[in-house]
Amino acid sequence: MATIFYTDLDLDLTRNEFSDDISVKLNKQAIRQSIINIVMTRPGERPFSLDSLGGGVEDLIFESDERSLEYISLEQRIRRSINKYEPRVRFKDMSIEKNGIEATITITYDYNTPSIPNNTSDGVILTVEG
Repeated sequence: MATIFYTDLDLDLTRNEFSDDISVKLNKQAIRQSIINIVMTRPGERPFSLDSLGGGVEDLIFESDERSLEYISLEQRIRRSINKYEPRVRFKDMSIEKNGIEATITITYDYNTPSIPNNTSDGVILTVEG
């Protein structure tokens, strides 16, 4: 059985059929869920945050040019937010594919924790619709 180092509530609020409690995310899945939450949070959305936590990916839908300053700014915001608020990883790369009113964002990162072997990479793929 794998050792559990990180746990977080499953934000889908699915029920564990054995304990009848809210299910949990473990280890890499907990970290992945944290990254998705950071990226999908709009800057300024959390009222008591001292700085602009979040990616603001919803703004991307209305931008038509992938080489625009908005795209560059988005990547910088996401990189800064992940590196600051998720110390268990280091942002590696991000790509954006836009198709009409839908954007697919792929974010890759390296784990930065002793419980996961060095040089282990992972990623998330998010689809945002306008």
